[in-house]
Amino acid sequence: MELEVVRTFVAVADNGQFQAAADELGITQQAVSKRVATLERALGAPLFARSPRARG
Repeated sequence: MELEVVRTFVAVADNGQFQAAADELGITQQAVSKRVATLERALGAPLFARSPRARG
């Protein structure tokens, strides 16, 4: 497991949002999502409850 994946998880947990974590880490929100998905697959469990974002 790569350290950057774990750092990304911690950033999301600390910030409460994938976009805020992306801003902090200087990467895209999509990259954050992919890293978290990688960690979830490795652990075999979801790590965050996701809800759809309101658009408008």
